[in-house]
Amino acid sequence: MTTTSSGTPSGTRASDRRPVVVGISRETGSTSALIWAWKEARLRKVPLLAVTAWQPALPSPGPAPRPSFAPSSAEEVHQQADEQLRRLVQDAIGTVPGVSTQAIRGGTTSVLTQAAAGAQLLVLGPPHPNRSSGLVSGRRVLRLTSRVACPVVVMPAPTHPD
Repeated sequence: MTTTSSGTPSGTRASDRRPVVVGISRETGSTSALIWAWKEARLRKVPLLAVTAWQPALPSPGPAPRPSFAPSSAEEVHQQADEQLRRLVQDAIGTVPGVSTQAIRGGTTSVLTQAAAGAQLLVLGPPHPNRSSGLVSGRRVLRLTSRVACPVVVMPAPTHPD
């Protein structure tokens, strides 16, 4: 990325205060995406918004008892998602000004599409091609890039030396 003489990334207006949005997987934490998005937001001198999607647990079929640790209401699920998101952000980048979090009810694609509507940039963790439960799968990335107006950055999968 190139920058102008004022330090603003080229192609970005200095007065553009729309946030950088990063999608956070509650399963993986999306640490690489979060750190990259935070650095990019600082470079652009704009806020960072970390978002995660949540949905209430579906009732189990049959008369099976609820586990004692299972949330009993949508509000409890929302509160747990919000607390987990704040912890993930805190663990990755600490408490810094200009960073906010939102746990939004809905499916991942619709939540990220909604959050990206007011963003300069949407940052996603690496796709999980062999898992159906990660924040981003290859198909989901394609759906998102076709639905959002802002650029989308997808972090590369980590490389492991043999």
